[in-house]
Amino acid sequence: MKLRILFVEDSKIDMEIELRQIRQAGHDVVVERVETKAAMQTALASHEWDVIIADYSLPQFSGMAALETLKESGLDLPFIIVSGAIGEETAVALMRSGAHDYILKQNISRLSPAIERELHEAANRRARREADQELKNNQARLNFLSEASGLLGSSLDYDTTCKGALALSIPQFADFCAMDLVVGDGQYSRLAVAPNDQQHARHIQEIRRHERVILMGEAELDGEVRDSVLEKSSICVPLIARGLILGAVTFVITDSDRRYGEKTLWLAQEFARRVAAAIDNAKLYREAQIAIQARDEFLSIASHELRTPLTTLSLQLQVAKRELSQGNDLPDRDRLIEVCEISLLQTNRIINLIEELLDVTRIRAGRLNLHFEVVNLSQLIREIVASFSPQLAQAGCQVESKIDSDVTGLWDKIRLEQIVSNLLSNVIKYAPGKPVKIGLIGKENMVTLKVQDFGPGISKEKQAKIFQRFERLMGPENISGLGLGLYIIDQIVRALKGRVYVESEVGKGSTFVVELPRAQ
Repeated sequence: MKLRILFVEDSKIDMEIELRQIRQAGHDVVVERVETKAAMQTALASHEWDVIIADYSLPQFSGMAALETLKESGLDLPFIIVSGAIGEETAVALMRSGAHDYILKQNISRLSPAIERELHEAANRRARREADQELKNNQARLNFLSEASGLLGSSLDYDTTCKGALALSIPQFADFCAMDLVVGDGQYSRLAVAPNDQQHARHIQEIRRHERVILMGEAELDGEVRDSVLEKSSICVPLIARGLILGAVTFVITDSDRRYGEKTLWLAQEFARRVAAAIDNAKLYREAQIAIQARDEFLSIASHELRTPLTTLSLQLQVAKRELSQGNDLPDRDRLIEVCEISLLQTNRIINLIEELLDVTRIRAGRLNLHFEVVNLSQLIREIVASFSPQLAQAGCQVESKIDSDVTGLWDKIRLEQIVSNLLSNVIKYAPGKPVKIGLIGKENMVTLKVQDFGPGISKEKQAKIFQRFERLMGPENISGLGLGLYIIDQIVRALKGRVYVESEVGKGSTFVVELPRAQ
């Protein structure tokens, strides 16, 4: 590599003498000679130099003035004085002012060794400066991460805290940034931070790199594809927590003098890891709050549902006790039979509620045991409809059945009874006074059961939730139930490798469809 030398010298002959000595030492050189401060300033600004060799005395300039000009430029270059005559005091003053060496022209053989030594020293100084700067950069990165972690951990409102954390990166780490969170299949919600100007705001809307990063789950450093001419360098990293990709965060530099590198990529990844943890914690907290709310609502409903039949049962037992304690040899037999029937009804209601709770416990524990046998589903449905005849008649629900004959399969008979009974119970609760249609279609490998009512119907929003635990359909306030029936149906059907869904329109009724394979 060529040695680039800037001479501050008014004598071209003296410069050639010095160059001859330098070339003899094996250096290939590029040179420029200046004689004034203005010329030196221009040379320093327009080219890169390895060393400056200056005469001490020039007609319009001086070695001391040249040294000051170098200092003004802010450059750290070896500065060597070469002079024919220089006093010791002057030489000391030059060295104290920052000159690296001085050489008498009559001892010019010292020039090449001095240049090589000072080049080595300059390289050492440059390395120390770079190390110091890297130390400062590392400290700044750690401070940034520490401040961001504190902010992210200060609240479980991740929308606000994440926006604040992103703002920390501007302007020292990015000119603007954006965070995109996955909110659905191929859908994203964008949170962006940028200077308040139209140019940056417009560019934020153009960034689409996050889609690739979220899809691949890998960071992208200064990608080849530019989203717009405004972008000079960028980093996009995925937000990953517990193995799930939650979104991506993009940092962009618009300053042409800055570029992202591997170390800033590490910083972006560490920041993204903290953001993802904060988002995940916030979501878990939100889910826990929802679960607690659902639990409290369930306990309230369960208490009410258990208290109602127990209250009725208690009243009936008081009636029986009073009847028996009157001292009559022949108590009112018909009245006692009525009391027993009501008591048995309420007892069965309590048992059914408890069974629902036990089923949920078994399902959540993965212990929903099935006992498979050949079942004639056609016959089973007719038997269940017959057993529900008094309740259907009392509710004013006329049944219309269209059932294929001898539809058989390998199923759990008791669980099938539970499915059909729960669907008929819902019809009685939510569509009293309306007809109900029951259909069963048997195909080669699959059977389809449909229970259609003409009640109030279910909104699209509610349809997505009705098979969840503790979800109750909207209806009159006096409708009983724990909101577990459809959840249990869904879990039983899943265990039988089938599926259940609802087709409904508000004001036009609902059709619950159960599809089951004949063989397991």
